[in-house]
Amino acid sequence: MPDLPIYDSLTFDRLRKANVERAPHFTNAKGDLANCESWSLNDWFAALIGEVGEAANISKKIKRGDFSLAEVRDHFANELADVQIYLDLLAAKAGIDLGEATVKKFNKVSELQNINVMLSGAPSWLCHEEDWLGDDSVDINNYLKDYAEPSPHQIHASGGISSPSTYIVVGYIDMASGKWSHRIFTDQVEADAFSAQRQELEDKEESNGHL
Repeated sequence: MPDLPIYDSLTFDRLRKANVERAPHFTNAKGDLANCESWSLNDWFAALIGEVGEAANISKKIKRGDFSLAEVRDHFANELADVQIYLDLLAAKAGIDLGEATVKKFNKVSELQNINVMLSGAPSWLCHEEDWLGDDSVDINNYLKDYAEPSPHQIHASGGISSPSTYIVVGYIDMASGKWSHRIFTDQVEADAFSAQRQELEDKEESNGHL
């Protein structure tokens, strides 16, 4: 088999596509097809837990001194990779877009914790009119700086086929750094309230000659 390129960043979409394509061809220890298409949600969950257990077993043995992490790092990485692969297969069985779910959950927790760290530059579902921001090389803050109106500015983003929801991206200039930043909302009222708050802060700074 020829050497395949190692990609710098694996996307959820690419993993899902490859997982779904490969799963029907899996064989068991006897060489017979494993018939993965007929596996239930519980079957995939049991398979995932088995992979988590294998990774946990390595961690246990590191703890008790059987070997160091450095000695088994590659083996440990393989087991963690199995966990990731089986987690995606479980999500596929449940009809869940794991990438989209991860972005939503991460950003929701960041909002609840009032932490301005978001998985937003660029989730695959985020678009502005005809311009897709789904490319991993696109930074939404740079997009806002180049194309948005004066701060604060709202961009309405649609979810696309797999995510029909509407997202409101509020771009604004962070007064501490002087750079564009943003928050993502799913509720227009909350987005408007945040925009008004940012506008009030910026008006105050401008009146004081700081902007």
